Amino acid sequence: MEQMFRRTAQQALEQLDTTTQGLSDAEIAKRRETYGENALAEEKKKSPLVVFLEQFKDLLVIILIAAAVISALSGNGESTIWVQYSILRRKNLWRA
Repeated sequence: MEQMFRRTAQQALEQLDTTTQGLSDAEIAKRRETYGENALAEEKKKSPLVVFLEQFKDLLVIILIAAAVISALSGNGESTIWVQYSILRRKNLWRA
């Protein structure tokens, strides 16, 4: 079957069994009964907290956080800052 974007307008109209004036009310009702409403299913939206927490599923981020904690506990503040920067850069958390 040829892809729709490769068809001429007339070929597309013929395949969809319609005209340039559109469908009649009777044809609309018939197609709605056959195919259902032309609507997308609504998806459950994730809360901002869930989206934020999902950022930490990545193993590399967990390793970087562990490195930041170890670095902070060892008293090496400068490397802690760089590790935290690496985490932010890795996940682009500052973009919210």
